Amino acid sequence: MAPQNQTIKIGKSFVLECDADGNPIPSITWQFNGAAVVVSQHLTLENENTELIVNNAQESDSGLYTCIAENENGRTTIAATVTVEGMLGIPRISIEPFNLEAFIGTTIELPCKAAEPSGIKLTWRKDGRLIDPIILSSEKYEISGTGSLFVKNVTIFDGGRYECSLKNEFGRATASALITIR
Repeated sequence: MAPQNQTIKIGKSFVLECDADGNPIPSITWQFNGAAVVVSQHLTLENENTELIVNNAQESDSGLYTCIAENENGRTTIAATVTVEGMLGIPRISIEPFNLEAFIGTTIELPCKAAEPSGIKLTWRKDGRLIDPIILSSEKYEISGTGSLFVKNVTIFDGGRYECSLKNEFGRATASALITIR
């Protein structure tokens, strides 16, 4: 059994397996990026070194893992590449605002939910203008913990295009909805 190339998310664990037959039975050792693997709480070897286990994978665990099977008759190596991906990337909006007809005097909710909310700055705009945080704390607007914008006591002046924007160090995602007042 040879180790397989893998792509892993940060924080997950992974196992590489390597089994060799021979007479006498080969000893198995592992290398990571050309250096001998150092066993720790983070990285363990089990089942006579046939399984290399990495717990709580970090991006620094990305690289080339080589299994070396060796006995008095020779040596065989086989390698696998492991890529550990960060959870964060360009923001994605999992629930977008949608066009809506609102009635005067009601409260409306415009959803905007990030697929992965950590490290994201959420802002709302109306007709291209930032809804100021000072105004947000007024009686007119409120943003929920999930990112929804509540517009309270709707008036004719609340009609227009509302845009939700998610931004992090990797980029930005936006979605918008048109609100018409009846």
